[in-house]
Amino acid sequence: MGIGSASEYVDFFINLNMGQKVSLLSFVNNEKLVLKQKLEHKKSSKRTNQKRN
Repeated sequence: MGIGSASEYVDFFINLNMGQKVSLLSFVNNEKLVLKQKLEHKKSSKRTNQKRN
């Protein structure tokens, strides 16, 4: 199960009820950074595994 559209993402954020201090833009930017780090980790793991073989 995942978020398939922008409106589902907004609904997800609103339902988190994180208070007034967290804006949707900061939440989205944080999620973007997390996904970017996961992708970089996946790429580096792949390179490491290729070097071992």
